[in-house]
Amino acid sequence: MRSTLYITGTISHASAAALYNKLSYDPVKSFTAVGFVTESPFILAVNSAAREHTVQELIQAARAQPGEITYASSGNGAAPHLSAELLARSAGVKFLHVPYKGVGPALTALLSNEVRFTVADAGAVPHIAGGRLRALSVLSANPSPMLPGVPGLASSGIKDVDISSNLGLLAPAGTPTDVLDKLHASLNRSLAQEGIKAKLAGLGQLVAPRSRDEFMRTLVNDVQRYASVVKEAGIRID
Repeated sequence: MRSTLYITGTISHASAAALYNKLSYDPVKSFTAVGFVTESPFILAVNSAAREHTVQELIQAARAQPGEITYASSGNGAAPHLSAELLARSAGVKFLHVPYKGVGPALTALLSNEVRFTVADAGAVPHIAGGRLRALSVLSANPSPMLPGVPGLASSGIKDVDISSNLGLLAPAGTPTDVLDKLHASLNRSLAQEGIKAKLAGLGQLVAPRSRDEFMRTLVNDVQRYASVVKEAGIRID
C-alpha cells in the first residue's frame, strides 16, 4: 500500500474548516497522527522605540484606545492573526488587524513603525537580538528556551492562552496501526539525532516528540478552539 504523508502546522490545519466554506476534507476524520515534529514560539513583539515594555502595558493601551492599537500579521486567517485574536479575547480588548503578505512584510511594517505590534515566528529573533524589536512575551504559557529572559503569558496574568507554532506529521485515515507505529518510531529516532536537532534549532525549531494520541487530542482541541475564534472575530478568507 502506498500513501502520502502530510507535514503541517497544527494551527493552520485545525483552523481550515472554520476559514473555508467548502473544504474537501475533514481536518480530524480524514487523517490520523504519525507524530509531532517540532515546536517554535510565537513572539509578541513591538518596535524597540515603543512605549510598551510588558504585555499588560499593551493591554492597558488597548483598553484606553479600543480598536485602535494596530498589529501586523502574515495574512488574514494565518496563525499569527488567530493567535492575536485569542490574546485579545482573553484580555477582553479589541485590536485592529492589519494583514500583510507574509512574515517578512509584517516584520518590515513593525520595523517601520507602521503598526504597534506583531505576533511573529522565529524570523523575528535576529531583529530582537539586534535591538530593533522588543519581545514582550512568547504566546506560550511558559518561557521558551529559544528566547532566554522573555516571559511566558502566564506571568502577565493571561492564564488561558498557551500557543506555540507546532509542526506535525499526518497520514490518511485508515492507515494500519502497525504502519503508524513504525513511522512514529522512525520519526522519533530521527528527531533524537544530535545533528538533526542542531539543524532544526538553527531554523528556530525545537524537536518535540510526543505520542500519536497526544497529537490527535491537540488537533481535536484546536479545531474547536479556532472555530470559536474565527466565528467570534468574523474572519473569512474565501
